[in-house]
Amino acid sequence: MEIENYNDFEKAADALEHAQRSVSRGLEGGTNVIILQEMQEKIRRFQNQIKKFDKIKSNYASDPADAVRQLQNFAEEATEADIIRPSHIFALLIAHHAGKQNWSPVSDEAYRCILQLQKQQPKLDLTIVVDAEILNRVYTFISFSYSLVSYM
Repeated sequence: MEIENYNDFEKAADALEHAQRSVSRGLEGGTNVIILQEMQEKIRRFQNQIKKFDKIKSNYASDPADAVRQLQNFAEEATEADIIRPSHIFALLIAHHAGKQNWSPVSDEAYRCILQLQKQQPKLDLTIVVDAEILNRVYTFISFSYSLVSYM
């Protein structure tokens, strides 16, 4: 809920840590061991996803190209069942590509990211995960560049 409603990855990590402690205590009690072990594994997977996402975001300042490559790889692995969903990853990729000064190829790449996200999560309202100003910039550029092509 922390991530979905507030994009607060730190609070989500704290909540997962608390859940991990609770599950560990439950395992010590010896009841529902199989269910608790499955839950523990899921919590660990989610914790690793958050750590990976945070590491990529923190590396962005020093090496944006590598961070973008890592985000693209992460997006290929992500599913809607993960704590870091494709929408979280693509939102960063779209913002990265739309924020570049070299608009032509960059906007095309931002638009490709939008299309890829829509393919992975067709019912997703893009305005929930991508800033409306960024979407407007990308769509304005794309419609302008395609209108130029049609006149040539």
